[in-house]
Amino acid sequence: MYVHSWHAQARIDPTDWSLHTVVTTALERPIDVKFDPSGSAAYILDFGHFEMLENSGLDAEARSGKVWRVPVRDIM
Repeated sequence: MYVHSWHAQARIDPTDWSLHTVVTTALERPIDVKFDPSGSAAYILDFGHFEMLENSGLDAEARSGKVWRVPVRDIM
């Protein structure tokens, strides 16, 4: 099971509900995670810098998004 938070990715071990950090690099806005067909890596989609402002505007930075590849050995 994976938990999306504002700036990190973590793995929860369902046997004891312990929390394990997966990505320690600051993520702007992680929005999805998928595993490759072989199951050897996870790909985390980070939308990048995007904030809604109080005055109905937005603050976004072009090309700030990334796709992170995390080997499964680093997750387990």
